[in-house]
Amino acid sequence: MVVNVGYRHAPEHPFPLPVEDSFEGLLWTFAHIDEIGGDPNLVLTAGNSAGGNLATVVTRRLRDSGRKERVAAEILRVPVTCHPDVMPADLADPSSSYRYYSDAPILPTKVMDDFWYFYNPGEKASSLDASPLLATEFKEFPPTYISVCGCDPLRDQGVAYANKLEEAGVVVKFEEMPGYPHGN
Repeated sequence: MVVNVGYRHAPEHPFPLPVEDSFEGLLWTFAHIDEIGGDPNLVLTAGNSAGGNLATVVTRRLRDSGRKERVAAEILRVPVTCHPDVMPADLADPSSSYRYYSDAPILPTKVMDDFWYFYNPGEKASSLDASPLLATEFKEFPPTYISVCGCDPLRDQGVAYANKLEEAGVVVKFEEMPGYPHGN
């Protein structure tokens, strides 16, 4: 069973509205799980690219909300985990995937920078709801599957996020598809 949240999109509805909509969708799912024939112990969050960002952000938000419900696992495919204005120094380095694959097919960094500008012009870039890679606390995060593409500007963000989760003791299944651009 899949519950697909129809969150509002930028530029008409910039950050934090997509996060708010996604979190409300997760809460709705838990509130209606019996009606839709689901198991409250098997609710996963999943997302691709920007959706991967939203999936992990709502998982953290639920954990921090004080509610009893918990996400059972996350599935993050080529996730966006950090706004370029606040990227850690090693990810902003010229040898990082964000710089090295700046002219990559499908998602060159100029396009990604434009997406970020329309989603979140930067004044809230360091918010954990925009840049989950900046978080320092991952206790009680569920097992997480992360896949990245080898020729994707976002590859190193996904790798760094997987490493942070593993360092915190979270069970992570990580997969890289060498030679592929973003989204393949």
